Amino acid sequence: MTPLQWFGVFAVLMAAVGFGIQHVNQAIDGAGVVGKTNMQAVIFAKNGAPSDVLEMVSAPVPAYRSWEVLVEVQAASLNPVDYKIIEGAFSLFDFGLNHRPGFDFSGKVLAVGDGVKNIRVGDLVHGMTWVHKTGSLAEYLAIDESAINVVPDGMSLQEAAALPLVALTSFSSMVTLGGLTQGKAQRVLVLGGSSATGMMALQLVCSIIIACIQCTGILFNLTVSFKILMFGGCQP
Repeated sequence: MTPLQWFGVFAVLMAAVGFGIQHVNQAIDGAGVVGKTNMQAVIFAKNGAPSDVLEMVSAPVPAYRSWEVLVEVQAASLNPVDYKIIEGAFSLFDFGLNHRPGFDFSGKVLAVGDGVKNIRVGDLVHGMTWVHKTGSLAEYLAIDESAINVVPDGMSLQEAAALPLVALTSFSSMVTLGGLTQGKAQRVLVLGGSSATGMMALQLVCSIIIACIQCTGILFNLTVSFKILMFGGCQP
C-alpha cells in the first residue's frame, strides 16, 4: 500500500474509534429482548489446536447500540482464518483472553437500534463480523447494520452463512484491488479455482465481464464445468 492509502486506512480507523466513543453510552441490554441474561458461546483462552483450546461456556447476552442489530444466530461457518486466529498465527492482533471466534453467520433479527435504517425485526440476515469483534459461534450476536444483508429468497440459512467472508474476499481481490470493470475486456487468471474463494471469483468475473476465465487447481475440470453450467461456453 502507498503512504496515501495507509493514511486513508488510519483516518477511517480513527473515525470509527471516535464514533464508538461518542455512542458508547447508548448500549441497550440484549437480555431484556431474549428473556435471559446468559447464552452459550464458544471461546478460546489460549492459542493452540482448535480441538484442544475451544470451550463452550455461558456468556452474557450482548448489548446492542443504536447502529447495531441483535441477531439470534441460526447458522455459522468457519474459514481458514478462523483456525489460524485460534492457533495464534495472527500475532499482529491481540485478541485477548476468552476471545470468541467466528466471522460468518446467519440468523433472525430480534431487535434493532434507533439508528438502523434498512433492517427490520424478524428479517433473516447474514453477514461477517469485524476482525476485532468476532463471535459468530454463539447464540446471539450484536452487529453493525453495515456488516449484514437480508438473506436472498430461495437461499437456506446454512448457505447464507457460508458466503460472506469468501464473497467479500473475492470481490475485494477482483474488483477493489484488481480493477475488474463492468463491460471492459479483461483476461482473468483464477488461482485455486476450485476453492471457496475461487468458485466465488468465477461467478463474480462472469457476472461482471462475461469473458474468458483461466483457472488452476486440482479440480480444473470441475471449475470449467461449473462455469459452462452457470454461464455458458468458455473460451480455451
